[in-house]
Amino acid sequence: MGVQSKLMHYDHTRKLFQIASERGLSLGEINAASLLRRFRIRPTKQRLALAALLFAKGNRHITAEELWSEAKVTKAPVSYATIYNVLNLFSSAGLIRSLTVEGHPTIYDTNMTPHHHLFFEDKVTIVDLPSSAIGVNR
Repeated sequence: MGVQSKLMHYDHTRKLFQIASERGLSLGEINAASLLRRFRIRPTKQRLALAALLFAKGNRHITAEELWSEAKVTKAPVSYATIYNVLNLFSSAGLIRSLTVEGHPTIYDTNMTPHHHLFFEDKVTIVDLPSSAIGVNR
């Protein structure tokens, strides 16, 4: 294994470990199939491909359209309808969170730790804020 592929493997493993630890999974449960099974989701070829794309970049916010673009680049065997169905399935199972912003497409959040969001309308972006960053003064 070359240096570049070792670095890519390390980075991928680190991201999967981060996802697994946030969801209370053990080291042995950090691959996509185990992650889906843990959430009682049958790991089909399409679901595995989308889970790999969705979680490969760590915590992030993504729309179905953005995931569709990534799937096309990697030639993942999924239709546009499948992407919506899988995102809704992952959301209802508690693997990801769906965020609704009026007048915008649904945004999916892979960060399941307790946190808040800031939405910037001019850039149509969402930023995570740790729960500890928000306080109430009386």
